[in-house]
Amino acid sequence: MNPVRRSIALIAAAAATLTVAAVPANAAEASDPPDVVVSLGDSISRGFGADGSLRLRSTYSWATGTSASVNPLAERLRTDGGDVYALTFAELGATAGDLHDQAARARWVRPDVATVMIGANDVCGASGVDDLPDPAEYAADVQDAIDVVRSTAPDVDVLLVSVPDLERLRDVGKGDWRTRVRWAAWDHCSIVLGDPRSSSAATQDRLAAVGESIDGLNAELEAIAAADPQVWSDRGAVHATSFSLGNLSTLDGFHPSVSGQGLIAQTVYDAAAAQGMFG
Repeated sequence: MNPVRRSIALIAAAAATLTVAAVPANAAEASDPPDVVVSLGDSISRGFGADGSLRLRSTYSWATGTSASVNPLAERLRTDGGDVYALTFAELGATAGDLHDQAARARWVRPDVATVMIGANDVCGASGVDDLPDPAEYAADVQDAIDVVRSTAPDVDVLLVSVPDLERLRDVGKGDWRTRVRWAAWDHCSIVLGDPRSSSAATQDRLAAVGESIDGLNAELEAIAAADPQVWSDRGAVHATSFSLGNLSTLDGFHPSVSGQGLIAQTVYDAAAAQGMFG
């Protein structure tokens, strides 16, 4: 096993442990129980690589972190009023099929708000266009996670975040030799990032298929939210975000940097607030 993959394996094992991203300073004096915010998903929601280091950096999570540089969702809710407990159950390398186990752990804290950001690894793990994720299976996994959390928290508000635009990631990074070196070293998401400067017809066809797959996953998130008054979506806002090279981690050129996490936090909050999710 090469050193990078060995490091990923060790970090993934650690990621299965619950981490507390934020705790209220005055919980003992609070007259009302604090709101509980949990995040389900993958390494993006764990803040992995945000500061360029090979470490879990949940403090930089867009959802449940504490960093002022990011101003995460949980901190924005704290600012909007009251105390907030924020916990992440997201895991490195997670796909939609892993949401059930995450939700099974999250339900015991009876969250008031649960965020779900999943799908990038479902796409990136495909060995070819015929192996891209099935939207119906993806939707079933997301709905199952919602149902599991609701088994103990029937009033939970769920916020579904769209799958990022991986083709834009390629376009943003392919002109930078350092980013190309990072992509090659990590060998992740080759269906998108493989041979990044190629413009052949085969490459264009492959990227088009990936784009259609992501659109299909995001359409399923929209459908779930449309059918349930307690489920909200960002309405494709994260997918449509115009991020730049500076928003990518200097570790792997794939995960969001601190500024990238902040951009996601702002985008998701604005999209949800515009729909009245936070009252």
